[in-house]
Amino acid sequence: MKSEPQKQVFVFPYYFGPAVARYGTCLLWMGELRVPVPGWLTGGPERSFFEVASRAHKLSHDLNPVFARVARHFILARRQAQDAVADFAPLGKRIMRLTVVGPGTQDSFEALEPLREVCLPFLGATLSDTQQVNAMAVQFVWRVHDTFLESKEDADAVLSTLSSWSKRIGSPDSLLLECVLHRCHALVAQGKASIATDSEPVLAALSGLGTPMLEGDEIENARIAQLSFTLFDALFDEYVPLLQPPHVARLAELMEQKADALDSSRRKCIQEAGRLVQDSPSEEALSSAIQEAVAHLRDEVTSILEVDTATFSQLVQRLTEDKVLWTSLAGLIGGALGSLPAVIPASAAITALVTLGTSALRASRERREALKNSPWSFAYHLRKRARW
Repeated sequence: MKSEPQKQVFVFPYYFGPAVARYGTCLLWMGELRVPVPGWLTGGPERSFFEVASRAHKLSHDLNPVFARVARHFILARRQAQDAVADFAPLGKRIMRLTVVGPGTQDSFEALEPLREVCLPFLGATLSDTQQVNAMAVQFVWRVHDTFLESKEDADAVLSTLSSWSKRIGSPDSLLLECVLHRCHALVAQGKASIATDSEPVLAALSGLGTPMLEGDEIENARIAQLSFTLFDALFDEYVPLLQPPHVARLAELMEQKADALDSSRRKCIQEAGRLVQDSPSEEALSSAIQEAVAHLRDEVTSILEVDTATFSQLVQRLTEDKVLWTSLAGLIGGALGSLPAVIPASAAITALVTLGTSALRASRERREALKNSPWSFAYHLRKRARW
């Protein structure tokens, strides 16, 4: 039976594009990635945004710099998403592109009042990251669209509303950060939403929002699920390439051909995580146990990665101990050097080659057995195939 990591985990806060390349271990763990696309089924949101942006430019409005920045990043996000279609094509259905609406009406931003002071400072650092600003831009476009509709399609009213709001919450840039906060809040409010993120500021903001209410076994199961991936990521990250050509095609092929080996690694991480969570009476004990477990598991992974070296060493040892082989090889080498008769009996050459082949076959068979019995054989295939 296949192990089943939690499904429907969304890449966050990014949209389909270059940032997804960093989610290789997540792809291996989940078997798929779900990523929103920077756009919608209709052109309404874009038309609303650019009408208001044009008005802000014409008036030299105090929000014009924000609108100009958002326009640049929105266009960049769309172009990068288009370019990424071909890059990720080898993954087929393993990467799911989703159309997501949001962030919401002005009332929904009013509801964030208690959270801004705690969470917005965490998100400030995201303004220097191009891909995260791309994501903010997409969300801001929809925010302007919602406000435009609420304002009965009056561009001046939209600018007035957003300008007053930016002064209330601190600065024009805060309008962008607030879009991320709104999206984080929506995820937490849903309770069952699961995300994969490599953004420390976003993770800190999510922590500031609190966590969904869990009870009894739900808490333990959630911790095991999180720790399972944490272990997997710690063990495989250094061997997984960025999801870029030609690595994407190679990784997709490997996931198909070595699915059982990959599943075995997942199960091992789930089992180890379950043991750690259930055997640790306190947070301090769990933290210490995790560190020890990662060190131990890394030793196991390193061991299986050295199987080729071990196999070669065993082969050399067998060959040096095989007198028949060395007698035959001596004849062959001697003939080549001219110290022995130039004509070497065919039987000697055949004996040498057959013995060498038999020893190599035996060593190869032992390597296959070692890989078959190890939960970390996928790491071996990953590095062997890749040489990324």
